[in-house]
Parts: sequence; C-alpha cells; structure tokens
Amino acid sequence: MLKTLFKKSLLYFMTLVGGKLLTAVFFIALARILQPEKFGVITYFITVVQVISVIADLGMKQWYQKKMAQKNQPLLLSQFFTWRLFAFDIICVLLIIGQLIWHFFAPELLTPLIIALFLESFISIADGYYLARGKSLALGFKLIARNVLLFAGLLFIRAPQDYQFFFTVYNAALFLVVLVYFPWRALNWQWFKVGRAQTSLRSALPYAAIDDLGIIYSKADSLIIENLLGAASLGIYGAAYRYLDAFNLVPQALFHNLFPIAARPGGISRSQLKKMVAIMTGLGICVAAGIFFLSDFLTTFLMGASYAPAAPILRYFSLVIILFFFNAPLNTIIQSSNKVKNYVPCLAAVVAVNVALNFYLVPQIGIMGAVYTMIICESSLVIINLVLARKL
Repeated sequence: MLKTLFKKSLLYFMTLVGGKLLTAVFFIALARILQPEKFGVITYFITVVQVISVIADLGMKQWYQKKMAQKNQPLLLSQFFTWRLFAFDIICVLLIIGQLIWHFFAPELLTPLIIALFLESFISIADGYYLARGKSLALGFKLIARNVLLFAGLLFIRAPQDYQFFFTVYNAALFLVVLVYFPWRALNWQWFKVGRAQTSLRSALPYAAIDDLGIIYSKADSLIIENLLGAASLGIYGAAYRYLDAFNLVPQALFHNLFPIAARPGGISRSQLKKMVAIMTGLGICVAAGIFFLSDFLTTFLMGASYAPAAPILRYFSLVIILFFFNAPLNTIIQSSNKVKNYVPCLAAVVAVNVALNFYLVPQIGIMGAVYTMIICESSLVIINLVLARKL
C-alpha cells in the first residue's frame, strides 16, 4: 500500500512541481519588473484571497472527502456546492461593508478580490470532488493550466506602475480554468435538501476550525508584516516564502492522497505511519540542504539585487521545510481520524502564540521576527502531533 501511495503522490507531486515551476518563473519575472514595493502589493492580494477562500470553505472540503470515503453519496456534492456559495455571499457582503467603514484595502483591490473569491469557490468545490475520487492529478493539471495562462500578464506588465494589470490577468486565468475544471455534470439539484445540508454543516465544523486556524497560522505573518512594515518588506519576505510554499508541495501531495485512505477504518497501521515519517523526513533533509546552499542563487541572482535580504530568510526556511515534511504524515492521520476534535484546541493555542509572537517580534526585529516565530510554532506542532498520533 505504501508503495502505491508514494507512487501516486510522486506523480501528483510532479504535476504540482510543473505548475509551481511555472509559478516560480512567472513570479521571478514579475518581481524583477515590479520591485519589492509593488510585488508586495501583489503578494498581499494573493494572501488575502488564500485566507478568505479557506475560511469560506467551512471545512466542507475535508468533510466531503471523509464522507465519500465511507460511502459514495451523490447528495454531498450539492450540499458542498450550496454552502460554499452561501459562504461566498456572506463574505462578499462583509468585505463591502468593511471597506466602506474601515477601508481595509486600496480601492483598486476590492473588485478584483471579490471576483477572485467567487471563482475560487468553484475551484474549491472541484478540488474536493476530484480528491474524494482519488483523481489528485486533476489538481496538478489545473495548476499548470492556470499558470500557463498567467504568463499572458507579462505582456502587459512592463514597469512597476503596471501592477494593476495583474489582477485582470489573474481573474481571467481563474475563469478559464473554472469553465473546464469544474464538474458541472455531477451536480443534481433534486438531491438537495435543506435539513440534511444543515446537519452536514454542523458535522463539518471541526474541519472548518482546523482550516481557518491553519490559514491564519500560515498567513498571519504576511498580513502583519504588510501592515506594520509596509509592502516593500512584504515583497522581500514574500520572495523567500514563495520557495517555502513551492517546496511544501511534497507534504501537500502526500496529505491529499493519504487523507481518503486514512479516513477509512483501519486504513493506516502504526508501522506504515513510522515508515512514512522516516521517508518524508529523509526527503525533507535533502530538499532543505539544497535550498540552504542555493539561497543566494534563488533570490539575489534570479530576482535581482534588491531581493538580497531574502537570502538569509530562505536559509532559515530550510529548517522549516524539514519540519513540514516530518509533520505531514502525522497531520494527515490526526485530521482524518475520529479524534479530530481533540486537535482543534491544540492548534488554536499554537495559532494564538503565533499571532502574539508576530505582533511582538516583527516591530522589534523586523522580518526575522516572523521567521523565528514560524520555527518556534512549527516545532511546537511537531511535538503536539507526535503526542496525539501515539494516542490513536
């Protein structure tokens, strides 16, 4: 089983690598054109889209996978679809009200943001649909298609003042992907019943809590840096973080392929889990070593001299990558188990520490405050997951 799982995860990883390689080339070119300040605006926009999209998922993506692993139920997709678009409607209203009262975003960001969130709703539903059916490769090909389309933006972005063209190209790429990627024929509205949907939402709440806490944990640093240090600092931090995000694809691939298997009764044994942890840790050390020694090349050489401060950040991130790889099998086993509710308070405590440390350290020592916070909190998560996994 492990051989099949890793083979499938490797194929999925290769498609993700293809997509992320295109992303890296695109954003390297974009970073060189826009320079740190405007690149920071783009990084902030993408971060906000990612954070709000995860919150709007309401945990339904993991819930849908777990339920489908137990029994194929056609009704579930219609429930997922309805609640996901309902969540978008609520968030859209809140964003407009918040912008009118508190001016959260620059005026030119609000409309592209709402469009992106609407399109991401459909992509999220489609992701859950394909993952529940073991078709993870579809997610990789989706990423490749979107990033190929993004390259059209470079035709319009020739100087820092052209940065607003990115939003139009980004949403156009999402729209074209949704047209082809979304499983339109799988929806059947005669299956939908409001009472059952309400029950579904309640049972999905633990996953919603984990998703929301997880996205806050991973993106709070970027939001805090932008608001406390400015867009230029976020541009530097985002340049290094792009590589951390890209090399996190292997743990992500394992999570997506392992979750439906682990959700089944007796899906993963203790010995299999130990082997997965050992293999992932070894891979993580190899990847981290490469990033450590190539940090100057990946930042200063590829992106330009203005991104030289990102090199030491990337070297610290190499340690975080080892923790990511080690943690991936443990995290999947815990989230797919019936003990998932026990994980929520632990994750909430780590997230609270993460946000508090970022607010304290970033004003004191700058970007490195966010880096130290990530290392401390990711180490804490490893310890927590080791304890919880032993109890399963």
